[in-house]
Amino acid sequence: MASTTIAPMARFHPYSTVAKTVGLKTKKVKEIVEAMMAVAAIELKLAGTFNIAGALNMKLKKKPACARKLVRLQGIRLFVCRAKPSRNVVRMAVTKKFKKEMETQDAYEQYCGIPAPQRYGFLSKEKRRKRGV
Repeated sequence: MASTTIAPMARFHPYSTVAKTVGLKTKKVKEIVEAMMAVAAIELKLAGTFNIAGALNMKLKKKPACARKLVRLQGIRLFVCRAKPSRNVVRMAVTKKFKKEMETQDAYEQYCGIPAPQRYGFLSKEKRRKRGV
């Protein structure tokens, strides 16, 4: 069986999909999402965590700086490890609620009001029963 590859969504496509669902213009949806990301950045700096719609948890991990060190490789050679500056790493975790919604086509139809496109690999209830999923 040959596997089919699907091209990733264009940058604007999620905005237009949400705009059709909610009944707003694409430009307004883009402004709302950008404002939400700005709030997320501020909240991550202040509190260290941010939750997006109960589906994604963002956490800020602060990695400390590492000093330059000499490491002996295999007991023979000396190797110089460069110093690394401190850095902030954002980790995202998906909640169980979001994982459950990804598994079914019903959630897509419920929120978007249109049938789920087959490119995302959603299975209807009948197809799931037939395949035993």
